[in-house]
Amino acid sequence: TWADLANFDRVVSQETRLGQYVPQDAIANVRGSLGRQQAQQRLVEWACSLMRCDRASIFLVDVKTEELVIHGTSGAGTRIPLAAGIAGISATTGEYLLVNDPYNDPRFEVSVDKDLGYVTRSILSVPIFTDGSVVVGVLQYINKDHAEGFDAPGTAHRDLRMAKEFAMLA
Repeated sequence: TWADLANFDRVVSQETRLGQYVPQDAIANVRGSLGRQQAQQRLVEWACSLMRCDRASIFLVDVKTEELVIHGTSGAGTRIPLAAGIAGISATTGEYLLVNDPYNDPRFEVSVDKDLGYVTRSILSVPIFTDGSVVVGVLQYINKDHAEGFDAPGTAHRDLRMAKEFAMLA
């Protein structure tokens, strides 16, 4: 959530290593001039650029309707069942999921790609936690620009580490 914007600079500089990756205007924009929707969109854009992926989205849990609501992208407001697909599994279990061959993974919702005319090659799905251990959403990255997908051999899990740090800001 974006409720704790006053601590944004502390989170970026102390609790994460994103300070070396996030553009310098990020702190000022998020704390000051941007509204929640714009801030989420900016975070998704930066995350996607730094993760070198085709798409990224924030899915927030709507506990009343038991759905995930997409934020921060052009599909903002779209709702999917809470337990649907890779994002739903991350949201319901709190698992970090890396899927570099989604069409051969039974958890992947192929129908979404068919509806959009899109081909998903890799997914990195990271739960967003409250101060405790409650999952309030998921930050999901799609199609890493590397042929081997996210966290390719020799990267020392850089993608997962960075994705977890971005999720702290979501």
